[in-house]
Amino acid sequence: MTVGVQRLPAWQTLLLGACLGLLGCGDKTPVDSRIHHVERLQDYQYVRRTFFYLTSDPTENIDLRTVSVWVDDRSASGDVTTKRPGIAYLDPRAAVPDSIRYFGNFRFETGFAVRQALSARRGIDGVFIELDRQLDEQSVLAVTYRHMDGSSVGVATGDSLVVKMLRPNKELLGIDVSGNFLSPGRPGGYWNSTLPYEMKNVYRLDYTDINPDSFQLAIYDTRSNPRADTLGNPGSRITEIVGLDNEVIQGSSYQFGIGGKGDGKVDNDFDRERTFVDYTRGLILFPDTRPFFYQPDPGAGEATRDRDHRPALLSRAQSDTLIYLQRDYNPNALVNRYYFEASFYLRSNLKPGGFLRHFLSP
Repeated sequence: MTVGVQRLPAWQTLLLGACLGLLGCGDKTPVDSRIHHVERLQDYQYVRRTFFYLTSDPTENIDLRTVSVWVDDRSASGDVTTKRPGIAYLDPRAAVPDSIRYFGNFRFETGFAVRQALSARRGIDGVFIELDRQLDEQSVLAVTYRHMDGSSVGVATGDSLVVKMLRPNKELLGIDVSGNFLSPGRPGGYWNSTLPYEMKNVYRLDYTDINPDSFQLAIYDTRSNPRADTLGNPGSRITEIVGLDNEVIQGSSYQFGIGGKGDGKVDNDFDRERTFVDYTRGLILFPDTRPFFYQPDPGAGEATRDRDHRPALLSRAQSDTLIYLQRDYNPNALVNRYYFEASFYLRSNLKPGGFLRHFLSP
């Protein structure tokens, strides 16, 4: 497998075509690009256990070339010769008792790509990894890396493997009697401080190679009858409130709209680093780590941007917090708050019959 590292000029461009080498593994079925496609996604259907930040500390200056990914699948099967015993910590640089370390058998993972955001406005460093395959719920994900000054976070030399925990197995993520994640400071919530590492703002469409000029996105409130894509009185479009559409084109350039009002299309402004759709890969990336969470208080480690350019923010009553707070979210038992519809035409006559390979090349 190919592992790639690349610095991108803006955090959104991580998903915008620089890494689109191969469409592989499967037959290619002809698709008529004249067909108008409409897809509906629920707010809880974000891509899970695939995109992970490496840090929530904006002062960490990570050398991207040194990032190594380690996975413990917690299985006795498979090729045990590829695994090595290791210890995972929240922070390998801090001394902690044995009772709050994780002891496992890790394999060196090669199916990932490293991305870096250069926008300081995001509030965190923005270095993260994208896994080739979705991590299993029972698996443990960890990393080692070095800073640009040469200092190390974790060690993988000789017989010693000490790693930084990014995601523990599900059972280590403590919950209360309602099934909600415990705060890290409560008994049983120690490993929950890793929760902000997982990005919950990427949504995958069924199709790739979308015609950007044809793309339309509307977000609807499930409680509205008839359905509405606005909130408040007077209403603002939900796409504006979640930060996807706050700009208008004036002449040949984008400008923030008056009062945060957009032009009805998802912003595609490279100069301001506001490009939220990867049309080639069929991915939608919201500017907030948890886009439908209570916005005035995003929480420790949560990333956001340009909130001062939005017409309004989601209040507690308007938010859909359970899609992020429930460890075992059950859509059959809970009614989610939002869904969105994407409509578009394809710009290619081919649809991948297999999965999309998406690694950056060195």
